[in-house]
Amino acid sequence: MVGAGANYWTQYMGNSRDSPVTLSRLSMPILLVQTLSDETLPGETLGRNLALLRSVVATKENAQLRELPAHDHFGAFVGRARAVAGIHKNTIGMVEQRRASRQPGAAADAPPAARR
Repeated sequence: MVGAGANYWTQYMGNSRDSPVTLSRLSMPILLVQTLSDETLPGETLGRNLALLRSVVATKENAQLRELPAHDHFGAFVGRARAVAGIHKNTIGMVEQRRASRQPGAAADAPPAARR
């Protein structure tokens, strides 16, 4: 954010650094979405971010990661102005999956959905 002070950035960087631990503590299902053409993650930053997100998914059974190729920071295809259906589809899919698993008569031993 342009004009944000040092306190803002210190807190922001701390939250980013601590996010894997924070996410791992949550009991609720987590949908992590990373766009792979995110211009706000320069150089090796995108790779480090993906590694962190993948580590959360590897250690947390109810976390899912969706990596969206050719999507920018806002979830739009690079060069387009609006978010695309992929982000909405992933979010709705996770909600529907959770709802179905909580329905009476849902198979307790049903195979889990793909996590990545």
